[in-house]
Amino acid sequence: MRRKNFRVKPLTPISAAIRIVRMNGIFVQSRETTGHVHDLGPDGIRFGTKLTFPLHVECVLEIRLLIAQTEYQFKGHIVWGVEGEHGNQYGVRLLHSGNNRRRFAQHLYDWALMERPAVRRSIELYELAVSKRSDVTHGR
Repeated sequence: MRRKNFRVKPLTPISAAIRIVRMNGIFVQSRETTGHVHDLGPDGIRFGTKLTFPLHVECVLEIRLLIAQTEYQFKGHIVWGVEGEHGNQYGVRLLHSGNNRRRFAQHLYDWALMERPAVRRSIELYELAVSKRSDVTHGR
């Protein structure tokens, strides 16, 4: 499946508290573990951890992290995982409502511009190219 939204790769991984809250439709309360978020977007997170999470069952995680002094708590489904020598990587599709998703997307976008100033210029150039293409398409 092709990604529909932007992703932000922090300059340094973001520490996150992660726990399992549901497996196969049954609510559970696992202990928290620490993971490190390597990239994130409005709809998903990729993180690494030393733990192994189940991939063959429906598994919903709760992920807490701090971005620019704002704490976020998400729930999401594990959609993929890769085991490695130095830990495991997982992709999580976030489960959140439209308003919360839009608010998070805007905050993430603003943070990305602060975190990586070069991104701002790339976005400005992209928006300029899109607006010029729109003008040509619409005969302006």
